[in-house]
Amino acid sequence: SSQFVPYHPQTAADSLLKMQRNIDRALEDGGEILFISERQLLTFDYLNGVQLVPEYEKVFLMEMVMAGNRNYLDTFQQEIHEQRFDLIITDPLFDTIKERGESWAEENNAWVVEVSQPILCSYWRKITFPESGVQILAPRDEPANCP
Repeated sequence: SSQFVPYHPQTAADSLLKMQRNIDRALEDGGEILFISERQLLTFDYLNGVQLVPEYEKVFLMEMVMAGNRNYLDTFQQEIHEQRFDLIITDPLFDTIKERGESWAEENNAWVVEVSQPILCSYWRKITFPESGVQILAPRDEPANCP
């Protein structure tokens, strides 16, 4: 069961400031940032300076996962493995495989295998903002938990 978390303007402002600082640091070195989700933060100018990478948006990624588009997924996984992105902004990624018959098991498991596991193999959870459900991932020095 999820618990209601009230909106706190100062917490939100602090989170956005922390995100922007991490983005600025990555961009200083000519880095590229992938927003899998939370793109509204760019659209409404809450965060600045990021060139959008349209091909790896969450809904489109999920469509490609469910369609089993191997060419697309292989390219995505290769770019993740090569750590193309200096930061990845997304809602929290999980690597739990659900049992058959559980709610949304097929979709969850396909996402975990094709997206979450490859990302978590090459990137670590640098910051999680629990109040907003946003995560910043950064490249690992060494791959971990690779399937």
